[in-house]
Amino acid sequence: MNINEMEKWFEDNVLVLEKKYILHQEPWRQSGFSGPEERWVACRKPIANCMHISGSFLDVGCANGYLLESVVKWKQEQGIEIIPYGLDIGEELVKLAKERLPRYSENIFIGNALQWVPALKFNFVRIEIVYVPEKCRVGFLKRIL
Repeated sequence: MNINEMEKWFEDNVLVLEKKYILHQEPWRQSGFSGPEERWVACRKPIANCMHISGSFLDVGCANGYLLESVVKWKQEQGIEIIPYGLDIGEELVKLAKERLPRYSENIFIGNALQWVPALKFNFVRIEIVYVPEKCRVGFLKRIL
């Protein structure tokens, strides 16, 4: 995959996903999840359950920041402090995330998961391989790890 094909892949994804997510009013649907909120909680709370100590959490593909907000709340209930960080390729989604988490707005970035290089290491990271073209996934995972 050459650079032009890769750039087009990311541009196409932003156009489709951002428009699709922002159409919804429910925060879990704006984060790319379909179905009722109870299902969202059942599928997303296990991410928080993996966090056993206070620390930083990066959500790659954070969309509107609803998972970040939820993880912070869920872990606070257990006496664990999570400092949220987010990365998304969609400018409008990042804007929503920053509005959702104004205290942490400086921790939410616009960027391409394949090329973005964070300035720090994180205690916890959530990522999906669908955020990069299929041909790039093995290299992407090696770099992330």
